[in-house]
Amino acid sequence: MEKRILLAHGNGGKLQQDLLHQVVFPAWQEVVMSSDRDSQVLSWAPEALAISTDSYVVNPLFFPGGNIGHLAICGTTNDLAMSGAQPLYLTVGFILEEGFPIEDFQKILTSMGETARSLGLKIAAGDIKVVEKGKGDGLFINTTGIGQLMTPVTPGPDRIRPGNKIIVSGDLARHGLVIMMSREGMEFSSDLVSDCAPLWPIVKALQEINVDLLCLRDLTRGGLATALHELAHSSGHSFVIEEGQLPLLDPTQGACEVLGIEPIYLACEGTMLIAVAPQQEKKVLELLHCLPGHQMAATIGEVVATHAEVGPEVRMRGQWGGERRVSSLLYESLPRIC
Repeated sequence: MEKRILLAHGNGGKLQQDLLHQVVFPAWQEVVMSSDRDSQVLSWAPEALAISTDSYVVNPLFFPGGNIGHLAICGTTNDLAMSGAQPLYLTVGFILEEGFPIEDFQKILTSMGETARSLGLKIAAGDIKVVEKGKGDGLFINTTGIGQLMTPVTPGPDRIRPGNKIIVSGDLARHGLVIMMSREGMEFSSDLVSDCAPLWPIVKALQEINVDLLCLRDLTRGGLATALHELAHSSGHSFVIEEGQLPLLDPTQGACEVLGIEPIYLACEGTMLIAVAPQQEKKVLELLHCLPGHQMAATIGEVVATHAEVGPEVRMRGQWGGERRVSSLLYESLPRIC
């Protein structure tokens, strides 16, 4: 077996078959679906499906707490979970750069296989293309996921109402900060790792205790602030968040203060926003606090009526009582975080 990716690994010939059978399929045992057709045939007759696609260009490919493969499975299945859907099938497309180490490719595949296996997810179809050296950046991945809606009512911005409580399922800003530190060679804390993780198990646990999930949103690009602005404009309602209630690890808070970065704009990859009626707030927090990695889940604010002369907005109440408007993210604060 070659040690590095060659252009011929993407031409459909013997080398590509060797790559599939010696590298890809062994890493995806129990999750990859074989087929001798040009497409995978799925037997399925649900009442409703969810589908989502995303491309992953994160830099660096390996970072504390994960890699691009783990991120590609988590990111797309998390998008399905935000509609209350159980991830079932995934397609995976790789664009590899000539010369990319096979050993690194194997590590990424293994990570993807482990994550898919943990979710009971099947990889139904895939593709590998190889571009000339210098025409790519190592490896890009595209994943498309299909999931089954598990409740009769789908969570979404149309269900948000004034008075709803806004909960976040864990600490904020970690993934974006870790990517920034890895890329720039910063060392604020050796303990800080990305929060990259599947969110479906949490959504499933909340569904199983009959929580009416009014709206879910994962806090990826642009972080909490961008998610709240998107929801404000989609729902027509405004949000007030409490600065003192934002859950931040000490190393995250310290690094943001040193760098002059507002953590509400930094991405998470394993934390979501949950909108619920006030009477369900305690039930949600009690469950989250029992789940590993979610002990910092907290209510951070609520939905409020929009002033007609101002329009939907996001405001943050400071620890001394004053309020300020939270601006929309104008430029990309940190590109290629996912």
